[in-house]
Amino acid sequence: MKRSKGKVNVQLKQVLSRLNRAQGQLDAICRMIDSQRFCLDIVTQLRAVNSALLSIEAKILSDRLEEYAYLRLHTTDEEMADQLRDEVLDLFRRSDPKKGPDQPALS
Repeated sequence: MKRSKGKVNVQLKQVLSRLNRAQGQLDAICRMIDSQRFCLDIVTQLRAVNSALLSIEAKILSDRLEEYAYLRLHTTDEEMADQLRDEVLDLFRRSDPKKGPDQPALS
């Protein structure tokens, strides 16, 4: 049940690249605030960073769901399959901004 690490490494590099870009945007926002830039410009940049972070989160969740589907199709260990399912459900529950991490898991 081995999967190629090549795809995982590419996915990690993509996520890290996007996170570095978002970090750069945050650094720029700090400089904007220090130089007392116009509020609307700052808010616009904050929304751009927020959108970028949500996109990164969706990518991570999507990649994990793909991994879960692959593992589920290739395992006969029902206990492991249940643990994988619970992990994926927990990830999606935690990613819902309307529900906090303290909300009960989906069933």
